Amino acid sequence: MTELHAQVDLLEGELTESLVGRGAALSKRAFAVLQLERGDGTTGLGEASPLPGYSPDSMAEASDELHRLAEAPIIANPLASPFELLVETFARHPLTHPASRFALETALLDWLGHTRGEPLHQILGGDAKRQPIPIADLVMEASPASWPACADALLAGGATHLKLKVGADLDAELASLKAIRQTHPTLPLRLDGNGRIPFEALRAHAGSLEALELELFEEPVAPEEWPAALDLPLPYALDESLRDAELSERLLGSGGIRAVVIKPMVLGGLRTSFEVAERALSMDQSRERSRPSLPLRFKPSSPRASARIPRSRSGRLIVSPRSATDRSWRTMRPGWGFTSKRTRMHELSILAAADDAPARDCLILNDEIWSYGDIAARVRNALRSLRARGVKSGDRVAVTPRVDVDSIVWLYALFELGCPAVLLHPRLSERERGVVLGEAQFTHMITEQVPEGAVADAPSTPGPISADRTLSIAYTSGSRGTPRGARL
Repeated sequence: MTELHAQVDLLEGELTESLVGRGAALSKRAFAVLQLERGDGTTGLGEASPLPGYSPDSMAEASDELHRLAEAPIIANPLASPFELLVETFARHPLTHPASRFALETALLDWLGHTRGEPLHQILGGDAKRQPIPIADLVMEASPASWPACADALLAGGATHLKLKVGADLDAELASLKAIRQTHPTLPLRLDGNGRIPFEALRAHAGSLEALELELFEEPVAPEEWPAALDLPLPYALDESLRDAELSERLLGSGGIRAVVIKPMVLGGLRTSFEVAERALSMDQSRERSRPSLPLRFKPSSPRASARIPRSRSGRLIVSPRSATDRSWRTMRPGWGFTSKRTRMHELSILAAADDAPARDCLILNDEIWSYGDIAARVRNALRSLRARGVKSGDRVAVTPRVDVDSIVWLYALFELGCPAVLLHPRLSERERGVVLGEAQFTHMITEQVPEGAVADAPSTPGPISADRTLSIAYTSGSRGTPRGARL
């Protein structure tokens, strides 16, 4: 475990252009930046920016809750998986407001990324291949008369999908939408009503809306009018309704929902968002249908970004973070230290890692923490001991690994020296152990602890390790017969 210290900064900025929809009256946006920092200087940043009139919590509520995190250290486990990290940390430091939960989750994951030297999408999704995700540019003009010109400008700038807020004047809005459709007959269009369209108006214009061949129509009506709206042949998407578990489950089960728009800032973080996504996918897959399976739209805190959440072959949901203004999904956030070069197993070196970051945590065992520098010093002692007893690169060395530091150090030393480690299961009987040792053809066996000081003046820096060399031979416990070895 490690301690993270929280700092909260409240900021406010003027909007360079007016918002549309529920944020139309805003000229400024306030937000809180949460910074988590460990003693070695590793940091993680998170943000809380609830939208007045839309988000279920206020800036004051979120900031007050975040400020309480600064009163005592936050205990986190850097060796945990991303979701284990979130679950364990929130169990110790519970938060109730969605925006503050999102801020803590993103700060923890950002810190984990910096600690491991990996970008967030790789931490969450691994190396799964991802398809490009279409992003809808939001038309930021309130006047429908300006929409065709705005659409032309956005498309000229590289936009591929457009989203427009509707419901203030549906007749005028439809006239402009028809003009856009005539000029751009294949352009994917998405509309968002924010629940402002009366059902009777929606029904009266259903034919015109259907003729637009919309990709999505988010939240056209108020919650109580959804049952009637589902009878109209429109490609509905859920957004605000997802905050009501009972309503969203009923709507998703109806078969009339084309997509869901997931906003972690509003729903309360990535864990809650994944739960919503999984529920939507499971309900979609449980129905017999002829249309494509339900797409999911993932929205970061920016109002201009929208994306589909792809699934890996194992069915695990994958989230790819993206700046609202950056069109390249391959571009990583500055400061990650991310490189696309893959490190092969035989290229790993604890000594090289210690040279790069000697103070960084390397091993946490029984609440005790060893840095890379600490472990590397013990590995060098182990290397000197191995050299002194005549062990050379390529020799097979038998080890019975246990959950202790010495076992880990011996394995690192053998790896550095290029000696295959013959791993003997600790529960082997004497007979089974004899069979294994006879088959393994080892030349040395390690049974003692790592010496504290140099035992001989022997080289401690090994040469390069061949990519085709065996690193270890692990033997099973023999519970179902003779123990068998597997080479790595």
